[in-house]
Amino acid sequence: DVPSNAVKLFHGLGSVLGNDKEMSPCVEDNVCPREAVKELDRIRRHIVEWLHKEFDGSLYLALDWEPISGEEFGRKGKENLFESARKRLKKKVTLKKLRRFEELAEPFGVPRTGRMEECSVCGKELPEDELETFEFDNSIKVCHTCNELARLGGMLPKVKGFILDRTAWKGEGVTRGPFRYFIPYSGESFSKGEVLLLKNTLKTPSGMPKETEFVPYLVADYFKHGKEGIATFEELASASTGVKRIGVVKGDVDLLGDFFRSMDSPSKLATASRFMDYFFKVYLNDIIKGKFGELVGAPMLHDKWLNNPDITVVYAGGDDFFIVGAWDQVFDLAFRIRKVFHAYTGGGLTLSMGLGYFDHKTPIYRIAEVVSKRLELAKDEGRDRVTVIERTRPDDGRHPVSYSWKQYWELWEKYATKIYAGNGKLRKPFDSKKSLLMRLLQLRELYVRNSNDVRWAYLTAYLLGRHDLSEFFPELVGIDVGAVERGEPQPVYWIDGVLKIVLMAVRR
Repeated sequence: DVPSNAVKLFHGLGSVLGNDKEMSPCVEDNVCPREAVKELDRIRRHIVEWLHKEFDGSLYLALDWEPISGEEFGRKGKENLFESARKRLKKKVTLKKLRRFEELAEPFGVPRTGRMEECSVCGKELPEDELETFEFDNSIKVCHTCNELARLGGMLPKVKGFILDRTAWKGEGVTRGPFRYFIPYSGESFSKGEVLLLKNTLKTPSGMPKETEFVPYLVADYFKHGKEGIATFEELASASTGVKRIGVVKGDVDLLGDFFRSMDSPSKLATASRFMDYFFKVYLNDIIKGKFGELVGAPMLHDKWLNNPDITVVYAGGDDFFIVGAWDQVFDLAFRIRKVFHAYTGGGLTLSMGLGYFDHKTPIYRIAEVVSKRLELAKDEGRDRVTVIERTRPDDGRHPVSYSWKQYWELWEKYATKIYAGNGKLRKPFDSKKSLLMRLLQLRELYVRNSNDVRWAYLTAYLLGRHDLSEFFPELVGIDVGAVERGEPQPVYWIDGVLKIVLMAVRR
């Protein structure tokens, strides 16, 4: 419930500005540390009040600071003093989270009277007359904030950058609040502005006013063009191979906090953080566009990666990302991202992901909820894992739902390459035996209902033997005694994560 990047930003800012003894008595523009702390407190109160008002208490920014000495910006012998200082600060931020909205005099507000209705997008309750017709669907009513965010979401990927102009008149900026002075820039000439921020370029545009500062910024902004601007969920789903669904992947770097805590100076921490941010803001665009083929190899569901994939990046930066698109392309993309990330970090850091596949009419809050839980599950089950699809399991604590990346690749090679020809087609003889694959899934469910009952084993052996397919799946014929001795799942338990994906790809 806290914007993590904002907290990281203020960790550093608070550490520098919060000390008034052993550092320089003044900082930039002759603002003394006590005044800086007072200003930070004002900023904190203002942001918290705004978030509470606009998002009805569902968002909160935990912001705090910690005075530290110059000595603590490094090590003393083997002791990492910088890590200890950051731990103190983290404890303060954690307490802020537990006491959320304590900055407000009336956190629960005054009960409103009159007829109340919910915003159809965020669920916030407002007086009926404060709701607006949704800009992209005239049949529903939404709050002003959701309408504004929808307009912003449609505009952001298409602009080249922004002009910062603090004299901007009301309505000229992209939105209210702290971004009200940012004017969308599409390459046209302009006569004033303090700063020109251009995305994904280091080239200064010609004709820029001399007094304007040029600042490049990087962002993963790949999106699929649709009939009218950014492709809709329906358009993305219709581009899928097999079943027409959108795919969604949410990913996050594992144990990044532990990695950052090993840093013993602000410069090392900033460098590590920027390199991580660079991967998700720059490399991610290139991965989607099909680069790094020598690292990732051929896609799993297709003969080759598309030149113009049906993918849209919703968010990517810091250490995580959220991407939507045609389900089969999102599936392939998840494994491509993981391979490039492994090479980028030299295997020193790992990545976990949660995948989901949805009807295009599924509410976005539900989509986010599902993939977030699947990502959390992958982390809880050991990290460096992926929750590929919804799965059932015995309630015995021995059967993970997620797969390790290595395990899933091996299973794909073992099963999928034998039955799936690519591009939505089954190999012979399975092209006429799709029902057999479904029957294997049913026998797998028999195992899940009672993993100690061996009926699934002899029924599977009979099914494969009757169709002369035992040689294709030797691991599924009989019981793996070694797995029993080690307390591990039988091989039949793992096949659904592969077979379900293949069956989705070949569905007509």
